Parts: sequence; C-alpha cells; structure tokens
Amino acid sequence: MKCIHKRIKICLTVFLIVSAAVCISVYAGKVYEISFINGFRTGSTDIKIGLYEEADDGYRHLRPGKVMPNSRVSCIPIVTNLRADGYVRVKVEIVMNKDVPHPVSVENIYGIKDGWIIKGDCFYKIAKMKSGETSEIFKGFHIPEEWSEETSEGFSVKLTADVIQDQSFIPDFDSAAPWGNVEIETAKEKDNIVYGNAKRTEDTHVIQYSQSGGLHKETTDLFRNFNHFMAGHKYKDSLTIENSSKKRIKVYFRTEAADNTLPDKMQLRILCGGKNVYEGNLVSHEFGEYKEIAEMGGGEKQLLEFEVELPKESVNYYSVLDDKVVWNFKVQELQNEADVRTWDDSNIYAAISVCAASAALIPALIYGARRRKKCGNSK
Repeated sequence: MKCIHKRIKICLTVFLIVSAAVCISVYAGKVYEISFINGFRTGSTDIKIGLYEEADDGYRHLRPGKVMPNSRVSCIPIVTNLRADGYVRVKVEIVMNKDVPHPVSVENIYGIKDGWIIKGDCFYKIAKMKSGETSEIFKGFHIPEEWSEETSEGFSVKLTADVIQDQSFIPDFDSAAPWGNVEIETAKEKDNIVYGNAKRTEDTHVIQYSQSGGLHKETTDLFRNFNHFMAGHKYKDSLTIENSSKKRIKVYFRTEAADNTLPDKMQLRILCGGKNVYEGNLVSHEFGEYKEIAEMGGGEKQLLEFEVELPKESVNYYSVLDDKVVWNFKVQELQNEADVRTWDDSNIYAAISVCAASAALIPALIYGARRRKKCGNSK
C-alpha cells in the first residue's frame, strides 16, 4: 500500500509540473533581447610651449645672442593647447648667469598680449583655451638701461606651462593666486593628437518592437560619440522605443562592461518619459540584472534619456583609459485580458490534451501496483 501511495504522489507531482508548464507556455508572452556595444575613452589635458623671436620672414626659434643696455630682446612664448579645453598659466623664471646690480625680472617684460594677466611670476590666460588653440603671451624683455659693459651679463629664461580642464575648475582672477593651491599632475599622453570633447549627435536612435520581427535596432553603437570624457564632463543622449505591435510590453535594461576601471567610476542617469528610473554607477551590482524601465501599450512610443558623467573628483589616473560598455535591452510581451478570452482552439485543446494525458497516468499506475504482490517486484 505504501508503494501505491508513493506512486500516487509521484504521479500527482508530475501532473502538477506538466500542467503548470503548459499554462506558463500558453499565458507567458514572448521575450526578446538586443544589445549595443559602446566604446568610449577618457581624455587628458596637455600643452606645449616654445620660445620664438621675430625674423624677417616671421617667427623663428629663439637663438642666443648679445644684448645691449636699454635695448629690447625679442623673446616670444607661444603656447598650444593640445587636448581638452582648459585654463592655462605660464610660470616665467629668469636666471642670471651671475649676480648683477640690476637683474632682468618679469617687470622687464614688454608687449603682454590681450587676454593675459600677470600675478607674481605667472601669466594667466583669462579665457579658457580651446583644444588646438595657440596663443602668444608677450613680445620680449627690455634690458635695463643701467647695464654697462662691466655690469652686463647674460641670462636664461625658463617657462613652465600648466593647463587645467575647464569642467572641474574655475580660477579666481581677483585673487593674488588665481589657481590657489591646486595640485598639477603630469599628463599621461605624450603625443600631439588634438581632439574635441564628446558632443551629442542630432541623430535619433530608435529601437523598434514588432510581433513579427521582435526587436530591431538601426545601429550597432548606441552612443557612438561617447569619446574623450574628462573629469566633470556630462554627456546626454536619447533613444526612442517604439512598440509597433498590438501587444502590451515591458521594457528592461541592464549594463555590463569588459573592464570595471572606468564604468565603476562613471555615473549613469536614465529618464523614461521624463521620469527618473535609475541613478547610480554606470555598471553596478544592481544594474547587472535587468531592471524594468517602461511599460508600453500597443502603438506607443517612449523617449529614454541617458546622462553619463565622469565625476569631478576623478584623478589623473582615470585619464586616457579605454573601455566598452554593453547596453542590453529586453522586451517581454504581456497578455491582455482580450488575448486571454480569445485564445485559439489549438492552444486550448493542446492544454487540455496534455493535462488529460497526465491525469490518466494516475489510475494506470495504481492499477498496475495492485496487481503486484510485493513492492518493487518487476517479474
């Protein structure tokens, strides 16, 4: 009798599992997934400076020469911003070959260009310099008239140029030290590539869902202009999700990255229909799993807005890094009440047939068990 009870329990379990599976297969909607691989890079600030002198055919690199008392020496510093937009300062150090009664100093500089101010021994560009922009600082030095053949002496000029990106810093030009105590780090890049900042495109990205084709995308790189992020930069873009089917759907989203160095530092904000649906790390434990971001009826459209930011606090370590982020979207159909009432006969008959077949196993197994004299006798 125990064997019979055991077989009944097994059969009931099988019946319930099969029935549940059939119901799920009938009621559950279709699920589709689509992915975009997006590469991006953090940029850096860098600057170069050179000393030139006036020549008959323009400028040429500065050459050492003799100086005369009460004369002007052409010495033109020219700076070029190689990479991201930023504020520039140039420190001028004048070193005399030997001590003299009237040494050359920054007070002897003449021809300071508009847009530059001097504070102490540093020249500051008031306006930020654009990527690739070049600017002269001054024209040269006026040699003291007190010099004579006995007291005159040569000197050298040392220039140190610094640049700070504009997104994370605002100088105080009313202060004696406009940059304060800011720490300057050495740029990681050593080439002369000039590039611009990430800019939003005018293109409209579209993800379309249809019952016949599932999810369709127009591009493989969702945010192809995510490029050269700097600390403090924010980049915004958007896409439109179109539900061209007659079904109601739920839309889910998650991100993943090949290397967590950058995505773990960068911040992501998503708005759907103007409503904030996520705010946090670009790649996080929470966003490693699909998160529902929208529910849409048949024929509806939703605008998804994305904002990615590299925080101001990001240090030089995070510059000049490459990474990729995978943007994953998933759509699941929902069964409307009308759909449930209008199932076609084949679905209903299939469900009834499988459930009936499962139920029929119970009396068959019980009958077979009663004919045996002992449990487990297979003869």
